[in-house]
Amino acid sequence: MGYFVKLSSTGAVDSTAVNRIATEGYLQVIGAGTPAEGEVLAGVPLSVPALATSYLLEGVLVPRPVTPKPVLLGTVLTFPSYPAGTVIVIADQTGGEVLLDHAVEDGAAALVVDLPDAGVYVIEAAQPFPFIDSELRVILP
Repeated sequence: MGYFVKLSSTGAVDSTAVNRIATEGYLQVIGAGTPAEGEVLAGVPLSVPALATSYLLEGVLVPRPVTPKPVLLGTVLTFPSYPAGTVIVIADQTGGEVLLDHAVEDGAAALVVDLPDAGVYVIEAAQPFPFIDSELRVILP
């Protein structure tokens, strides 16, 4: 079985394929050894889910980093420390408004937000590459 990946300009895996005849733009993924022309070495398990969330770092496919999701205790949402450049958005789907649109700066302390009332909230963290963006849906009764 052969695994193939297509990389974006940043080195992130754009698409994956299994048992594919070499197609322009795709690289065959190998599990060990020195990659030849048209091949790339995997530092992740050879599976579509693992490859789909990888990126090329120093010639090897490695997992893109994932930051923890915020923690909800009662109505208080505590965010982990995100990398600088992350944009955090909290949208109140019940009320139809954006409660927070916050850009994380270097050395910023963890963010704590008290959700104002019952409803459905969507919390998104758009993070700089190579981090994986995250989304959390919270329902307060």
